[in-house]
Amino acid sequence: MEKSSNKKWSSFEEMYDDLKNTDHYKDLIKSSLHSSITSLIKEIENSKTSKDFFDCTCKLSSIFESLDDVSLKNIYRDTNIYVVVLNAVLRNDLLINTIYKIIQKDKNVGELIKNKQDKDDLIFINTALSLAFFGISINYKSISEQSIEFLRQNTNDLIKNIIANHKDDEQINFVGICYLLERISWDNQLHFNQNYQSKFPVKLKDKFLFDNLRNSRSFSGITFI
Repeated sequence: MEKSSNKKWSSFEEMYDDLKNTDHYKDLIKSSLHSSITSLIKEIENSKTSKDFFDCTCKLSSIFESLDDVSLKNIYRDTNIYVVVLNAVLRNDLLINTIYKIIQKDKNVGELIKNKQDKDDLIFINTALSLAFFGISINYKSISEQSIEFLRQNTNDLIKNIIANHKDDEQINFVGICYLLERISWDNQLHFNQNYQSKFPVKLKDKFLFDNLRNSRSFSGITFI
């Protein structure tokens, strides 16, 4: 095989290494990533179950798990993935309604877990919040302080949105919602634990997925504190 420069390759691997560094190849990869991210955001916005949110987390993990540090920084700069994922989750109407439904119970998380339906709702919220902060956890070291402040404001907007839609409900207040979401974020009993390997279409890097899940749960809990 030859290029127009008449260079000859001794193996497919050598040819591939050369082609990987061409602008055309890089543009194709960038276009593919943008397309994958756009499709994923629509899935997040339309998620209806804990499994939907967890599948979106797995897909997000699969997009980024093989990128080197330079590629990762470029994608973060070009797509603002940590912003769009957070916003897509926090604007999910079913998530907002589920949070409100749990608040109306006027019980602590420990009491709610004893009821199956309430526990399922708590797992739904926990899984959604883990996804919301997953994009942040992947490359948090490259996110600027200004961006962190912007993300915090987005989270505040979620809480204010819930309050604004239920002004007459005395149970709804900023501190109470933050405390509830913090408790849900930290509780290990509320992690979505369905076996994904038999159903997810690609083999994932477990360490990358679960290390970042652990980080995203920490970011979520700390945010609401």
